Amino acid sequence: MDPFTDNIDSWLDEDIEYQATWIYDRLCNMGFTCLRATHRQAGSYETVKRKVHQIKAERQRNRARATFHSSMNFWKKRLPARSSVA
Repeated sequence: MDPFTDNIDSWLDEDIEYQATWIYDRLCNMGFTCLRATHRQAGSYETVKRKVHQIKAERQRNRARATFHSSMNFWKKRLPARSSVA
């Protein structure tokens, strides 16, 4: 699977909505050893599906993190500074 991870990343950069079935078909055309088994075998659709899910989930976490930090920076600029009273 590792030699094809860059391809999957590139396709998901083009369109995050690409489905694992579409990606699997493209990988088969590129020489990915396609096994029609449902086991956890290299070359199976299930392997591709797990990888696509992993990449999409990681991107979603990164987007959420970036959104959180952006909103924190937004409010830091607008809220008055706390005064320290001793």
